[in-house]
Parts: sequence; structure tokens; C-alpha cells
Amino acid sequence: MRKYLIIAVAILAGLLVLALLTRMAGRHMRGEAIMPYRYVIAGAVSIAVLLAGGLLLETGSGAPEMSYQPAYIEDGQIKPGKFKEN
Repeated sequence: MRKYLIIAVAILAGLLVLALLTRMAGRHMRGEAIMPYRYVIAGAVSIAVLLAGGLLLETGSGAPEMSYQPAYIEDGQIKPGKFKEN
């Protein structure tokens, strides 16, 4: 569930930047505002979202030498999956 939330936040951040850049472009076309670095800002935001999403998705994962034990049922209750050392 957590990974879907991170992906949704990244998509919403992209849509927000798109909406803001579209609004700025409209103002620029009407001659109200000039912002020559809007593409640099969009690039910086996209890189920040990419790095934050990658770091958030990577936390909680196991090291490469670890193996994953899937969820199992014990005494009628579901025990969560976990990483264990080999």
C-alpha cells in the first residue's frame, strides 16, 4: 500500500508542476509575467521527486544477500513476510 501512495504522490506532484507551468505560460503569452527559468524549475522538481521516490521505495527493503520469507499462517493468524539473513 505504501508504494502506491508514493507513486500517487509523485504523479500528483507532476500534475501540479504541469498545471503551474501551464498557468505561467498563459501569463507569459499575455505579457503579464516573464519567467525564463520555468523549465529549469520543472526539471529540478522532477529530479527531486525522482530521488525522493527512489529513497522512499528503497527504505525497508532487504540487503542483496538477504532472502525474503513470505507471509504465512500460524495459529490461525497471518504473520507478515520478512527478510532474513542467509
